[in-house]
Order: sequence, then C-alpha cells, then structure tokens
Amino acid sequence: MSSKSLFFSKKIVRMNIDTIIDQPLKEIVIFAVNTGVRIGELVNIKWSHVDFNKKTVRISQKDGFETKSKKERTIPMNRKVYELLLSKERKGEYIFCRNDWEQREEHLIARKFKEYLKSIDLGDGFSFHSLRHTFASHLVQKGVSLYKVSKLLGHANIKTTEIYAHLAPETFHDVVRLLDGKDGGESPFYGIVGE
Repeated sequence: MSSKSLFFSKKIVRMNIDTIIDQPLKEIVIFAVNTGVRIGELVNIKWSHVDFNKKTVRISQKDGFETKSKKERTIPMNRKVYELLLSKERKGEYIFCRNDWEQREEHLIARKFKEYLKSIDLGDGFSFHSLRHTFASHLVQKGVSLYKVSKLLGHANIKTTEIYAHLAPETFHDVVRLLDGKDGGESPFYGIVGE
C-alpha cells in the first residue's frame, strides 16, 4: 500500500481521539474517520445538510463548492456522528466553523492535524486524508463490499476503490461458499466439470 493510502489501526484511532486536546480538531477527526469525507467536503457541510430524522448528512454541490466526483451524495450517520452533531452548539451555518462562526479553511485543519500527528510520532506518511483511508479500510476489513464503500466515499469509478480490495481476501471465500449447499452439504452443482 502506498503512503498515499496509509490508514490508522483501531487502537491508533482511539488513542488519537483520546489524546487530542483541541476540542474543535477532536470533533473534526471523529466526524472524518466515521464518515470518510474529504477535507474539502467537511469544511463545506452546513447544518441545513444534516437530517437528524433520517440520520444522514448531504454532501452538497451548492454555494460554489464542487465535490471531486462532481456529484452530491448522502452519507448515513453512525451513532458517534449522530451524537457528536446533536451535542454541538449550532453557531453559524457551517457545522465546523471557526470561533467567529465563519467557514474553516482546509489547509489550516490539515496543518493542525499534521502537527498533532508529529507530536505523537506519526508524522511520516500520514495526513488528514489518512482518516478517509481509515474509514474505507476498516469497512472493507469488516466485509463491506467495495461497491458500497465506493458509494460512501463518492468515487466516480469503482476502480478508485479497488486499492482496498487486498484488505479482505477472506471475504471471497465467503462468496464462493454460497455455492455450497446449506450447512456445508451438497453443492447445487454436481460432481466435477464434464460429468
């Protein structure tokens, strides 16, 4: 795996979140690692894009922002993201706004996160984008299909998502085992090829 697709282990993610003192950065990291959003998408998410009833966040193509794939998508919230957003004070139109309620800047978040990583000796090869890779990698390791991961990440082409395929080779055994009969019994296919 190239350094561009390094991801954090579950243990490192927990340690990262537990040791980040800067509360806004901690909230941004929790959101990013649980949604897989790109940093540009994150800074453009507004409260109006959140649907608490459906537990979704819309990655919008409006207001001068364009996603990399040039398509809007809706991301379901897991429990951590839902609770995080419910607990946040709504100041300004952006979820992750600065103290003056204005939109945060991507490069400042990326730099602050990189500085944090260096402070815990994880600077080499890791970046804010590693949170996105962590989201995708952990889903694939849990057996989520590349197709579904591709849709969650907003990839225009599933080939982009295939960098994660090697993380779950055992899931292919599960797929071909579906051809076995129930409880490992007789296969729906008889004998050997050519019979």
